Amino acid sequence: ARKSDTQFAHFLDIAIGSSSELESQLLIYRELLVKSSDNPKITDAIVLDAIPEILQKCKLVRRLMIALKEKLRPNKA
Repeated sequence: ARKSDTQFAHFLDIAIGSSSELESQLLIYRELLVKSSDNPKITDAIVLDAIPEILQKCKLVRRLMIALKEKLRPNKA
């Protein structure tokens, strides 16, 4: 079971990194939408409104993954 916990922890590391990357991409996308909104579309406005909630949920999921990874660590005496 220890080996599978180690493998799962590695998977969580990758997922945590991916969530950070997603957050960065969303922030960049938001800035691009704001700066290039000479002729904004309705879809741009919907996306801009949704980005804060998506970022919040992304951070929550990342915190949950980090907590789960901590639970997988063997107890150090």
